Amino acid sequence: MNAADRIYAIARTTLVEALRQKVLLILIFFGLIAIGTSFVFANLTLEEEFKFIKDFCTGAISFFGLFIAIIGTAQLLPSELENRTIYTILAKPVRRSEFLLGKFCGILFLLLLTVVIMSALFAVVLFIKEQSMIAIEQAGMQGASPEYIAQAQEAIARIHAEARDPRLVQAILLIFGRLALVAAITLLVSTFATSLIFTAVTSFMLYVIGHLQNVAREVWLTPGQETGWITQVFLGTLALLLPDMNAYTVIDEIVAGNAVSWSFTLDVLGYTAVYIVVYLTAACLIFGQREL
Repeated sequence: MNAADRIYAIARTTLVEALRQKVLLILIFFGLIAIGTSFVFANLTLEEEFKFIKDFCTGAISFFGLFIAIIGTAQLLPSELENRTIYTILAKPVRRSEFLLGKFCGILFLLLLTVVIMSALFAVVLFIKEQSMIAIEQAGMQGASPEYIAQAQEAIARIHAEARDPRLVQAILLIFGRLALVAAITLLVSTFATSLIFTAVTSFMLYVIGHLQNVAREVWLTPGQETGWITQVFLGTLALLLPDMNAYTVIDEIVAGNAVSWSFTLDVLGYTAVYIVVYLTAACLIFGQREL
């Protein structure tokens, strides 16, 4: 069995174990409920209704996915140490880096499964809303004047465009990339943390700080600021080590209906991939030196 097979075997086992965690299943369940009931609360104009549904559903995927990424990753090492299964695994010809990468891949499979299921329900909600609004427009066309029929046909075309917006694929990919990045941060913290709670809280705080990272960068780079060199070094280090979570605000732009090029989307995903590789490398180095 080569390294890839060992990593895949650990990832598959990790996914199965994660799906047995009641907390994660409850989060997925409530996420599906939130998405499934989103169209019930929308009673606005055509564009506003679809804007609400898109905003609500992508927000639900991000919100519940965030907690699944943090909680699911934070419990990986503590559970292995508590059950002492890590000693059995590492006693076999399995490197610590392979063990860690396998665990991370297992969480990625879990996040991918979660995002796919929620996105599929999101698509169903859009389809139901599309059909119901088209039915209303078609009912009004019966015996109507040519002017009204033309307006109704134009409205149906807009409904199709809103419900089948291909840009939502970009938004879903960016959400998954952000969740994968949060999982990588959590895994890095877990390699030197002492408890699950500490790992989860610290990872969430780093996620929040990541949204303030651009502020730190502006202070660091703005000339004429009356800050000491220690503060500048700290802010510079912070801006370098933590990813700028504001890069993912492009998701809101997509949901709002603004055009976002695929090249920019791929740039953000590439930015995400670089940080994930850096965090996984650091996690493997730290875990390799940890006394078990």
